[in-house]
Amino acid sequence: METGWLDDLFTSRGHIVKPEWIDAYDHMNMSRYVALFDDVTYDLLDRVDLGLAYTKRTRHGLFIVDARVRFLRELRVGTPLEVKLRLVGADHVRLHMWLELRAAGSDTVHATQEQIGLHADLDRRRTAAFAETVLEKLQQVVSAHRAEPEDAQRVLSMRCSDGAGK
Repeated sequence: METGWLDDLFTSRGHIVKPEWIDAYDHMNMSRYVALFDDVTYDLLDRVDLGLAYTKRTRHGLFIVDARVRFLRELRVGTPLEVKLRLVGADHVRLHMWLELRAAGSDTVHATQEQIGLHADLDRRRTAAFAETVLEKLQQVVSAHRAEPEDAQRVLSMRCSDGAGK
């Protein structure tokens, strides 16, 4: 299987801070950071066939059950943006993701979101194990993304008492 595409973090480009995203302090409102992270995650997860097409085809998807957002630098109206996604962990039902929001073309991180999603059957409204082929692909991506510099200050963990998250 061709894996060269795994070497890069998944990136969503072409976003811009809109005037309606600005709050009373003349910078991007915190709710817009979260909304942008949420909106692009579907598209970025298409890279591993877990985006909206997967959900429509299988009636399975990811429920985000834990998230932490860090606001590091303000963003002002008109700033072009990009979001990078790193997969940092996967087990039979969970996916641990790290997202970074940057001004386009910059190495400066303005915000991060760390999140854990549970793979769920949308009809039963219960967790469902990833198909073995999906889990293998996720674990390949996690391995490739871990090769990136370890600059993330992650706080969420997939560890659980039965050891499944190790």
